[in-house]
Amino acid sequence: MAVSFGRSVFPFFKKKNFCVISSVSPSIELESQPIYVLSTNPAFLPCSHSGFPAPSVYWTVTHSNEPTNVTQGNSTNLTTRVGAEITLQVLKVSEDGTLSISEVDYPDSQGHYQCTVVNRLGIAKGDIELTVVAGMADFHFALYMCK
Repeated sequence: MAVSFGRSVFPFFKKKNFCVISSVSPSIELESQPIYVLSTNPAFLPCSHSGFPAPSVYWTVTHSNEPTNVTQGNSTNLTTRVGAEITLQVLKVSEDGTLSISEVDYPDSQGHYQCTVVNRLGIAKGDIELTVVAGMADFHFALYMCK
């Protein structure tokens, strides 16, 4: 293509910028130490991950000996016992991969949780152990029963 100004002719070249983006298989950086949460409190289990294209994240939760997958953007409701009450426990996976549990209980919430990240190049998995600690009311009651 040429651009004309009066009698002169100047060649006009359109520059093109190229950007090379390489794909990266997913990886997870999980803390290896267990997480402790007081009974009846919420729990937040982190799943720090990377990869390109951005991987999707899901958690496998074993609740009352039943494995359940909890995916990003979809909350999962589990029926659980908190103290003497039967209650609904809500599990959600946030954009950063963190699993939030609305209210933990013992023994149903305690145990092994697995974070899985997936993109077209692969899969990465990481594990977290959640320990549910009795609340202060339960602790005082246990001390009284020991006397």
